[in-house]
Amino acid sequence: MQFLKRLRSMLTTDGEAIRPITAASHDQHTQVAGPDATLHARRSDLVYPPREPGLPLADVETSMQGQADYLRRLKVHAATNAEKFEIRFVGPIARLASYVSSLPAAPHGNFSGPGGLFRACVEMGFGCYQYADSRVFSVSSGVEERYLMEVRWRYVCFVAGLLWPLGATLEAVRVRASDGKSWSPRTGGVLEWAKNSKISEVYLSWAGSHIPGPASTGAAIALSIVGVENLTWLEEASPLLTSALTGIAAGVKEERYATAFGAVDAMWRRVTEAEQNRRPESYGRLEYGSNAAPHLVDAIAALVAERRWTEGKTPFFADSLGVYLQWPEAANDIVEAFARKSLPGMPQTPGGLLTLLEECRLVKVDSRGSLVEIADEEGEIRTAVVLVRPRMVIPEYSEEAYKASRTVLLKAIVKADPVSQASSSQMQGKVVASVPAQETSEAQTEFDEEEIAPPPAAGPAVLKQTDRVVSDRSPKPLPSVPPTPDQTLEKAVPPAQAQAPKEAKDKTSTTSTAKTHPAPTQESTRVPEGAPISFLSHLPEQWKLQLKRREGEVVGRMIKMIAENEMPGEWAAHPNGVAITYEMLSELVTDLATFLQSIAATGMLYTHPSTPGKLVHDHVFVEGEKKRRCIVIQQFAAKQMGIAK
Repeated sequence: MQFLKRLRSMLTTDGEAIRPITAASHDQHTQVAGPDATLHARRSDLVYPPREPGLPLADVETSMQGQADYLRRLKVHAATNAEKFEIRFVGPIARLASYVSSLPAAPHGNFSGPGGLFRACVEMGFGCYQYADSRVFSVSSGVEERYLMEVRWRYVCFVAGLLWPLGATLEAVRVRASDGKSWSPRTGGVLEWAKNSKISEVYLSWAGSHIPGPASTGAAIALSIVGVENLTWLEEASPLLTSALTGIAAGVKEERYATAFGAVDAMWRRVTEAEQNRRPESYGRLEYGSNAAPHLVDAIAALVAERRWTEGKTPFFADSLGVYLQWPEAANDIVEAFARKSLPGMPQTPGGLLTLLEECRLVKVDSRGSLVEIADEEGEIRTAVVLVRPRMVIPEYSEEAYKASRTVLLKAIVKADPVSQASSSQMQGKVVASVPAQETSEAQTEFDEEEIAPPPAAGPAVLKQTDRVVSDRSPKPLPSVPPTPDQTLEKAVPPAQAQAPKEAKDKTSTTSTAKTHPAPTQESTRVPEGAPISFLSHLPEQWKLQLKRREGEVVGRMIKMIAENEMPGEWAAHPNGVAITYEMLSELVTDLATFLQSIAATGMLYTHPSTPGKLVHDHVFVEGEKKRRCIVIQQFAAKQMGIAK
């Protein structure tokens, strides 16, 4: 109540008038403020890369006083009693001040100074409310309905304008405390988070180029900013008003509220033009938000220079295709490097650090994500990230210099080695060592000369790996292995087409050393007509709709193996679902990184809230043994699949 009394006295015309915020007064304020003395002291500490200062957070009263001129003008224009003005206007603005405090609206350009986001919102709210006076929203309505709706449409324009700049900024800004903990805008205001974290200043970074504007996050927090009493007032007239409010805040234009959307959109163009004209005088070149890329590069390069990382050993690898950091092992070393240099506001988890690397464009990212599979020094399959610029950590790096080195990228190993490609689905975390060119050629020749016994004269047949006849030239038969999902998906082949490759080969070869075996019986090769082997029947219907066919086959086979207790010790109960080892997954798929990214998109895999991007965990599968790397199928999904109680 004391705050409202002070605010009421601030808005009255009696007493000393409050001077509008001008360029000079803003500069003077930022120069004499206490936190800024610390800011300049920090800047005097010359280090490279330069350390960015924290942004002091302003309390609600300070933020409101900074925009007192607009609040006074809004009260005059609203022309309502003090009680209603506090509910309809002061309440939402105060809640907004608590939500964004002194955050800037952008890393540079319009409203990029301290408190820029709050200023943009207040200026938009007032401008839209004033601009709405020149619009008629209920053109086809009767007199009574128009009387009821027009005043509410004007109010919708006010709150929609108040929320318009928020969404894109809150989605782009990354607010962190000195210990690296991040603020999640959708869960509450920045002042509430700062109070719970016991901090008074924050460190900012930005995800790519950004300009403030509407986005879905603005709609998500709209109801908490507007308040229950005001929403009830709007709903009493029509639910369309609330839909229009959230739709405009998200930047979604619909015909049913096109007039209100047009008013807010037009006012935003006017506000940004005015800000562009006054920006140099208002904020100069003061910008908040650190560029984390130099710190990341410096930390990685220092780990190499100080020989904490040795090329060719975990977690640092290089070949002719790039430079790789094994993940998450490399992340732990980078976090420790930040701690040694006392760099506040940097992520403290592998997931957060990976996100920052992606946002700074320091690692390669494609449609599948940033993680790839590599072979470490022991031949184990690991996940890693690929640096965009290898020379930032290896100055003398070139593709030519690494042509003779060992290939690290798993995809390139499999592509260059037919033996590895043929057996990659049977690897249990081990990469088949590359063989010399002559030996590879001989192995490939013998593999090509295997013959398929002719199928029966009638009916479709599936060519099974166990039906192959090994030539006499082969030193020993290839081991019989269980079929992979790719092999079980092989479609039935008509007899004529199955015979065609053999006939073509007979015409080109003059001799044949292959020993002809009796053709398998019809019972051994026939399958029910039009029914190729599939594991999709083990998959619940709701997951069939979410997964692609190939991933669905793998998950279906995984369900079958667990249900029939195959590979015991490779899966186990987990506090958050069912854990499955990397070895079991390697038995089922070859491109593990792509598979995990695909099923993770459906929400099937468990991730810890503090590391939302981390899909791999460590778990004890057999009591007394060491932890093993695994994935965890979420409890609800495991229950639907029948593999958890």
